Amino acid sequence: MMTPAELDLLVIRAQGGDRAAFHAVVEAIDEELRRFVAARAPSADLIEEAVQAAFVTAYLKLAEYQPRGSFASWLKGIARNHLLQELDKQRRAQPMESDVLDLLVDLDAQARLDGAESEAAAEADLTSLARCLEKLPARTRMLFHRRYADGLTLDRLAQQFKQGTEALAALFYRTRRSLQVCIEQQRGPR
Repeated sequence: MMTPAELDLLVIRAQGGDRAAFHAVVEAIDEELRRFVAARAPSADLIEEAVQAAFVTAYLKLAEYQPRGSFASWLKGIARNHLLQELDKQRRAQPMESDVLDLLVDLDAQARLDGAESEAAAEADLTSLARCLEKLPARTRMLFHRRYADGLTLDRLAQQFKQGTEALAALFYRTRRSLQVCIEQQRGPR
């Protein structure tokens, strides 16, 4: 892991036009940035979009950065802004659907729906998800509803429920995985 001072030295070289230095910056901070965005983004697609947009924006605005050992924070701020803009754009572009359908998409089940043999199979998956959601503890169901139906960010939920962002991200991750298992168990052999 690179120290903030070492990262700033690479950034200074990149500000001078050294593309290899910027590539090294990207390699050095990519994993940390992805973890940061993943704790706040509801889907893998949004994670990728926000990370890539952040790197492009950082490259274009590199001259504005003042090396003070805070490049990672600066980049995370850019990524967070891109993520919030994308979430806002998606909310405006699509009418709010039920939290069940939103969760089904978030669980990467859209691929299963697209490849489903019939509408009946897709409907069965929705029914299975609804049943699986009902099995969750009331607090977890409420958190999922606030996150996916109401569109609250992880940071906002953490503030409202006085819980750490990372702890909530872990809860959502574990719960999404358990919902996937539950749906697959209810689906049975097809």
